[in-house]
Amino acid sequence: MTAAPEWRAWVSTPATPMSRPPIDVTFTQYRGVRSRGGRLRTLPWADFVDHLRDTLASPGSVTPEPREHDGTAKDKAKALDEVKVLQPSIVCAEFDGGHRTNANAGPHTANVIDVDSLGEHDLDAFLERCAALTCVVYETAKSTRKRPRLRVVAAQARPTPPELVPAARGALARELGLLEVLLQRSGRLVSKD
Repeated sequence: MTAAPEWRAWVSTPATPMSRPPIDVTFTQYRGVRSRGGRLRTLPWADFVDHLRDTLASPGSVTPEPREHDGTAKDKAKALDEVKVLQPSIVCAEFDGGHRTNANAGPHTANVIDVDSLGEHDLDAFLERCAALTCVVYETAKSTRKRPRLRVVAAQARPTPPELVPAARGALARELGLLEVLLQRSGRLVSKD
């Protein structure tokens, strides 16, 4: 396994603030992407951003790039999966009974989308669009310099009921100019949140 790459994150606070201050973020933090029991916390937006930065940038939490393989694509995927299991998972909602399922999810206190492809856009142009929002953008486990994969965590002025989360994510993706990327992916918007 190679040394952990430099973790890249960008925090945006636009010149024109939100019409209402961001709400506190209630989130459940898990030890890894497959952990069952999580720790529920609520923090003001600025403290949540600091917590996210500290959690994801602390030694041992940044997912190292998988070692090079001479093997098959399946071998490479398995190696990546092994390191992803160790990466902390933060979900911006409370879960009834603590079980991470859509049926158990409460209101979401931040809008989260995963960006697996920027399409024809480059990273700088995407980050410029993000600068209009109060948000955090950071690299996910599969991110590479040639093909960045990002997570956008945008502040909200009020909680989003679980049944409206897909529409809210779609609206955020459109606002960030990702509509054509969504259409290329059969209109499917995927988020681990």
